[in-house]
Amino acid sequence: MNTRFGNDQNPFVPKIVEAQQAIAARDNCCAYVDTAGAEPLLPSRTHFTATGTLEVGQRFAAALLKLEAANAKQAAADAAIEAKYQALVASLPPAEQAWERTLQENLGGNNIAIDDLFTAITPHLAETQNPGDVHFNGQGYDFLGQTVATSIEQAMK
Repeated sequence: MNTRFGNDQNPFVPKIVEAQQAIAARDNCCAYVDTAGAEPLLPSRTHFTATGTLEVGQRFAAALLKLEAANAKQAAADAAIEAKYQALVASLPPAEQAWERTLQENLGGNNIAIDDLFTAITPHLAETQNPGDVHFNGQGYDFLGQTVATSIEQAMK
């Protein structure tokens, strides 16, 4: 946003800028572009002169190129993770492979985080599940809770 909007008299501009910067810091598909110093159109300084507009446009273009480069690296990293995931799925027993396919078909590709608690706890059923029961003991619920907490923490990074 034009940081001089309102002729430097708008008390909300610093809060808006702070919020925009916070979003850009959390979202790798977003960038904050500072317009401070670009030549404003007087008297209100709400808009930019032609020179100021070109300068702001150059800043936006530079930010876009930087985002595209960063996201290309992320896409390569994502492809490597996907290859490892597919290799893992191929090594699972058929029933678990079917479960993983169901998850991907119904949730994958929609930017929905998958927290697969079934796959996480299955190797630990002997010590986490009540005998002859589908419910978990305290250790099982602690394990599931920690797994969910870790997934949420990772998603928020």
